[in-house]
Amino acid sequence: MLRRFGFRPRSVLIQWRAQGVIQVSGGKKGKADKFTYPVRMGGKQLRMIKIVALDSVENEEGAASV
Repeated sequence: MLRRFGFRPRSVLIQWRAQGVIQVSGGKKGKADKFTYPVRMGGKQLRMIKIVALDSVENEEGAASV
């Protein structure tokens, strides 16, 4: 979807991770995973991009532009 609107997905994910918009966790063998977080769905554990702080980022941007 990001590509469809003309964005580079990796660049967006890097920025979101730095701003705390997505939650990330360690991967296998103690290595930090780049963009995903483990979640349970249907009794299985999957790794997904977990967006957690969209409201707080929008509030910070609004306060910064005032």
